[in-house]
Amino acid sequence: MAGKTGIRGEQIKDGSIDSVDIASGSIKAGELSEKVIADQALITSTDTTNDRLLIWDATDSALKQVSIGNLGVTASPAGSDTQVQYNNSGATGGASKLLYDDSNHRLGIGSTNAPDYTLDVAGDIGLSEYIYHKGDDDTYIQFEDDTIILAAGGRSFIKLEEADQDKVIINHGALNIDLKVGGENNANLIRTDAANDRVGIGIGTPTSTLHVAGETHLSSSSGTEVLRIAKADGDTREIVLENEGTDAASIYLNSAEHLFIRQENASNDLCLRIAATNAIRIDGSTSRVGIFNDSPAQTLDVTGIGQIGGLYVTGSAGLGIGTTSPAVALDVHHDPASLADNTGGGEVVTFGAGPSGGSTTAGKLYYLDTDGQWEEADADGLTTSGVLLAIALGTTPGTHGMLLRGFFDVHSYLVGTFNEGVPVYVSTTAGSISISAPSGAGDIVRIIGYCTTTANVIYFNPSNNTLELS
Repeated sequence: MAGKTGIRGEQIKDGSIDSVDIASGSIKAGELSEKVIADQALITSTDTTNDRLLIWDATDSALKQVSIGNLGVTASPAGSDTQVQYNNSGATGGASKLLYDDSNHRLGIGSTNAPDYTLDVAGDIGLSEYIYHKGDDDTYIQFEDDTIILAAGGRSFIKLEEADQDKVIINHGALNIDLKVGGENNANLIRTDAANDRVGIGIGTPTSTLHVAGETHLSSSSGTEVLRIAKADGDTREIVLENEGTDAASIYLNSAEHLFIRQENASNDLCLRIAATNAIRIDGSTSRVGIFNDSPAQTLDVTGIGQIGGLYVTGSAGLGIGTTSPAVALDVHHDPASLADNTGGGEVVTFGAGPSGGSTTAGKLYYLDTDGQWEEADADGLTTSGVLLAIALGTTPGTHGMLLRGFFDVHSYLVGTFNEGVPVYVSTTAGSISISAPSGAGDIVRIIGYCTTTANVIYFNPSNNTLELS
């Protein structure tokens, strides 16, 4: 009948459509409702052979039963256990190097081995710019072209930059971020104090731009310079030695470029030592200098054999000038062979003025008058030759000096022919020295020295004896 369901009588049990009716396969379209299906028993475990599914057969427009095994659907996943499934050209594939460990909640990429970490990548990772710490977005690693920045708490700690000059920048943000490098036995091998722009080596609280606590070794692979301390004109630079935080001594170059070695405690000594021997020792309490003498008794106290230029000191014999072996307390050896014209040396005084307050002439012979002036000497009278005589060493007595006794090269003011060993006299020519004795009546004969073996060089040593000719 049109619009009605036809069933066989033997299938009707209670006027409803139940599992028996469905099993017969005779139910047509429209004969089932949501309620009919909901009233059926729930299968919790399927049997691919005996359990049935209803499918719609479009050939005769009827519902038909089919076993699960005949549906053409494979229930097993592709690949091996833990492999992630993917669409492989319309078919299910198992990724051999994309594994998920469900028991440990780990994902592995790039390896056939089970992942050891929540995300385990065997290979390279490519990303655009940032790697963030989850829940802490201002802690990250940032990648830019040829640049890597490491930041924590919004502060840029390290920047690696490849440029014309490659750089590793610590405290890239120029913030109050200290650098600390620890060692096995020292927690502060290197420590910076960013707030005060200081660097400490071996110390955690540097008190100067570079503060080293411990030994320092400086060496140079080429040249001889290993340490340079620079200063601008007018500045002072010091090396300060301290004791328990208190300045003890210093070496410094002052603004006038004078070099000083300073002992801060006036009672402490200053020593120059060779190995275990004090070559020079300055007694701080007395300001006395000892040469190879640790307890100087005089302003200068020399022990042993010493030499200062042509000055030689021996511990047993005495002081030698011009000799390394003084035979007496003061042993002076002269060699005037190298004197220049009109020069000399010996016992020199710097008192008095020139003639009438004017200038003297180097090489001329003078006498000291009663006004304290040096006048040109001559043998014409006792007052001009029989008093204190001297040879001028320059134009100004107070500066250049007057030779009282010593050696002099009489180049310009020698009268007569020089001859080794002969005496020389006050000349009748004012200011000159004569090889021959004066012979005129009233002249004064006074020997003032002797010729040496070097041409024009005389030993000047005026005699106290005078002879007036009649």
